[in-house]
Amino acid sequence: PVLDGEPRYENIPINFKSENGRFDDADVRMTLYQSVFSGAFGYTYGCNEVWQMYAPGREPMIEAQRPWYESLDLPGAGDLIHFRRLVESVDFFGGAPMQRLIVSPEQTDADCAVAYAGEGYAFYYMPYGHAVTIAFPDWAQTKTVRLEWLNPRDGELTFYKEIEGGETFEAVPPTQGKGNDWVLIAR
Repeated sequence: PVLDGEPRYENIPINFKSENGRFDDADVRMTLYQSVFSGAFGYTYGCNEVWQMYAPGREPMIEAQRPWYESLDLPGAGDLIHFRRLVESVDFFGGAPMQRLIVSPEQTDADCAVAYAGEGYAFYYMPYGHAVTIAFPDWAQTKTVRLEWLNPRDGELTFYKEIEGGETFEAVPPTQGKGNDWVLIAR
């Protein structure tokens, strides 16, 4: 089993240099969904200020910006609850990574859509909200499938449409670009 134990820490400088920018909540969500939907059995959240317990009077490491106790409520930390609610809503451990359900397009590492499915459900994660052509798992081939969008930033579910499960389908998320990630849920 694989555990993603050192993913992108929220608010840490990219490549440890602030001129490269800092990892934010979108980066945290991307590593979470891509890791677990690809087969990791777990994920640990990290934050630059929290790991070092940075507080006034202490020397900051890796350009810490605020005290650890103010960093506990950064957006990425809160976004993990939406993931947990999603996986607890199904028999997640009875499922498996299903990358074959992503038909197209070819994607970069950062914008790599991933799919995970089990009996009666499929999840498709789109890190930048770009359209992808998807297929459905075997359980959906002879039925009408209900599709919903999960906004991983706030946990809101929105009905998308119903479609016959034997078809491939171009899923077009509501918004696109970095920080506009979406999960398509098929049931």
